[in-house]
Amino acid sequence: MIRINYVELKTYVHATEDERKVLDALFKIIPGEFKDKIKINKQIVKGYYGNPITIVQIVLRNKYAIELLRRLG
Repeated sequence: MIRINYVELKTYVHATEDERKVLDALFKIIPGEFKDKIKINKQIVKGYYGNPITIVQIVLRNKYAIELLRRLG
Protein backbone atom coordinates (compact mmCIF):
# COMPACT_ATOMS: atom_id res chain seq x y z
CA MET A 1 0.00 0.00 0.00
CA ILE A 2 1.29 3.45 -0.92
CA ARG A 3 0.78 6.23 1.59
CA ILE A 4 0.16 9.76 0.29
CA ASN A 5 0.44 12.66 2.74
CA TYR A 6 0.21 15.60 0.38
CA VAL A 7 0.32 16.80 -3.21
CA GLU A 8 1.98 20.11 -4.02
CA LEU A 9 0.99 21.99 -7.16
CA LYS A 10 3.27 24.83 -8.16
CA THR A 11 3.26 27.12 -11.15
CA TYR A 12 5.08 30.24 -12.24
CA VAL A 13 3.35 33.33 -13.63
CA HIS A 14 5.59 35.61 -15.67
CA ALA A 15 4.93 39.34 -16.10
CA THR A 16 3.71 38.79 -19.67
CA GLU A 17 1.04 36.30 -18.56
CA ASP A 18 -2.46 36.87 -17.19
CA GLU A 19 -2.40 35.49 -13.64
CA ARG A 20 -6.14 34.79 -13.65
CA LYS A 21 -5.80 32.60 -16.77
CA VAL A 22 -2.92 30.66 -15.26
CA LEU A 23 -4.89 30.08 -12.04
CA ASP A 24 -7.97 29.05 -14.03
CA ALA A 25 -5.88 26.44 -15.84
CA LEU A 26 -4.47 25.18 -12.54
CA PHE A 27 -7.94 24.92 -10.99
CA LYS A 28 -9.17 22.77 -13.88
CA ILE A 29 -7.34 19.79 -12.39
CA ILE A 30 -8.62 20.40 -8.85
CA PRO A 31 -12.08 18.95 -8.13
CA GLY A 32 -14.69 21.67 -7.59
CA GLU A 33 -15.63 20.54 -4.10
CA PHE A 34 -12.02 21.03 -2.95
CA LYS A 35 -11.72 24.66 -3.96
CA ASP A 36 -13.02 26.01 -0.65
CA LYS A 37 -10.65 23.70 1.28
CA ILE A 38 -7.37 24.88 -0.23
CA LYS A 39 -5.04 27.73 0.55
CA ILE A 40 -3.17 29.49 -2.23
CA ASN A 41 0.31 30.71 -1.38
CA LYS A 42 1.84 33.36 -3.62
CA GLN A 43 5.38 34.62 -3.63
CA ILE A 44 6.68 37.35 -5.93
CA VAL A 45 10.31 37.06 -6.97
CA LYS A 46 12.45 38.83 -9.53
CA GLY A 47 13.72 37.21 -12.70
CA TYR A 48 17.24 37.56 -14.05
CA TYR A 49 16.42 40.88 -15.74
CA GLY A 50 14.38 42.21 -12.80
CA ASN A 51 11.03 41.15 -14.19
CA PRO A 52 8.43 40.04 -11.60
CA ILE A 53 7.58 36.34 -11.43
CA THR A 54 4.76 35.10 -9.20
CA ILE A 55 5.17 31.62 -7.76
CA VAL A 56 1.78 30.07 -6.96
CA GLN A 57 1.67 27.04 -4.67
CA ILE A 58 -1.28 24.89 -3.61
CA VAL A 59 -0.95 21.98 -1.19
CA LEU A 60 -3.63 19.30 -0.88
CA ARG A 61 -3.29 17.02 2.14
CA ASN A 62 -4.47 13.57 3.15
CA LYS A 63 -7.81 12.54 1.61
CA TYR A 64 -7.83 15.54 -0.74
CA ALA A 65 -4.42 14.57 -2.11
CA ILE A 66 -5.51 10.96 -2.60
CA GLU A 67 -8.72 12.00 -4.34
CA LEU A 68 -6.86 14.38 -6.66
CA LEU A 69 -4.45 11.62 -7.69
CA ARG A 70 -7.33 9.17 -8.13
CA ARG A 71 -9.10 11.58 -10.49
CA LEU A 72 -5.92 12.34 -12.44
CA GLY A 73 -5.16 8.63 -12.85
